[in-house]
Amino acid sequence: MGMALHELPLALFTTIAPIGAGAFVALFIAFLKGNFTAAKLKAVDKYTILPIFVALVGMACSVPHLTNANNAVNVLNTIGSSPLANEMTAFGVFLVLACLYWIIGVAGGLKNHGFRLVCSGIVAVAALVFAVFVGFAYALPTQPVWNTLWTPAQIVGIELFGGMVMGMIVLISANADACVEDGADNALAAVAIVGFVLACLATCVIWYLGSVAVSPVLDVAANAGSLVVFLVLFIIFGIIGVVCAFFTAKIGSLSLLGWASLVVIIVACFFARLVFYGMQIGIGF
Repeated sequence: MGMALHELPLALFTTIAPIGAGAFVALFIAFLKGNFTAAKLKAVDKYTILPIFVALVGMACSVPHLTNANNAVNVLNTIGSSPLANEMTAFGVFLVLACLYWIIGVAGGLKNHGFRLVCSGIVAVAALVFAVFVGFAYALPTQPVWNTLWTPAQIVGIELFGGMVMGMIVLISANADACVEDGADNALAAVAIVGFVLACLATCVIWYLGSVAVSPVLDVAANAGSLVVFLVLFIIFGIIGVVCAFFTAKIGSLSLLGWASLVVIIVACFFARLVFYGMQIGIGF
């Protein structure tokens, strides 16, 4: 458990930033299947700043991990060869594209539906790429428990789970949630459920791999046992989050429900990330 708590800044970053990014996947689905008026789209574009702000909050949470400015410079100097540098680069690309999308939208440049779909689709893809790169930043050969596809799968699951609700909050804030009632709401709810299932499977598998790992120094069984509480809390809060996400997508109109759903999901996914970091059982441990 000590290793999990030691990585609190990164646990917060890898929880909050992907959820903010995932909102753009939700918005793309909404634009693809929803039916919006020009006035509603204008309002949606205005509130698209919300997930960008959430992603930036997630980024800010990682600042304590960078002990000095030289670390940031080292990240920039190792793009392409360092998983961490690639992760931060992917986040930077996503953030630039998201901000450009928001600026163009607020300026009225997304009135053409086809152009809007292309632009929102590009940002959605960038968000998914960012989540994958976050996962692969930890899939290290020296960490056998982490060095599997379940590591990026957990981040992608978190992004889809929380991102759908973050996207719905944008729509609710813009009073445009009724525009996704003809099928898009079902799609958003379904993607949120798929995201939770993926994150749940990945977290459980990672915990199991950590519980049966071999270490000459670490008491693996005791370490895994200490993390059971985080695993159980993730599942409990995750199930509550799924129910809240479903009603947020189906009912809409209730801003309080949307924000409450997001808080529950962030808490759930934070526990999942603590389980992940607690399973830091390297070859030398």
